[in-house]
Amino acid sequence: MKMGRNLLKAFLLISLKKNYKNGLKEGSWKTYSAQSGILLEEETYSQGVLNGVKKTYYTDGDLNTSIQYINGKLNGVVEAYHPDNILLMKGMYHNDLMIGNWDYYDITGKIRKTVVYEKSKSPKTYLYLAIGGAPQKLSLDGY
Repeated sequence: MKMGRNLLKAFLLISLKKNYKNGLKEGSWKTYSAQSGILLEEETYSQGVLNGVKKTYYTDGDLNTSIQYINGKLNGVVEAYHPDNILLMKGMYHNDLMIGNWDYYDITGKIRKTVVYEKSKSPKTYLYLAIGGAPQKLSLDGY
């Protein structure tokens, strides 16, 4: 299976723009669809380490994910999108750990779930359900 995925990846992507400095990844790296030329992924390196925003794109060019890295670690806002640029999920990392509110949205852009991450505590989960009008925030803790 791994060989098949690598073959598929090689067939679909292949077109890369990359830089090296002293044998290490440096600066902007971009991956394009070999067939369409559409940008599929972009990331920035400093001395071989991810630094900056890494973005992935759907094959039509719409943004799929946006993730912030500092010195190779997840630090900052992470966002994922449904096709057509509708927010799917938004959260925050600090030194590779999930922190704060992670919000999840449906295809219409309405918030459906929040998971709250606090240092040294189990995450708290809330669902948003439309019951007779405005969405109600329901805690799933203790279930």
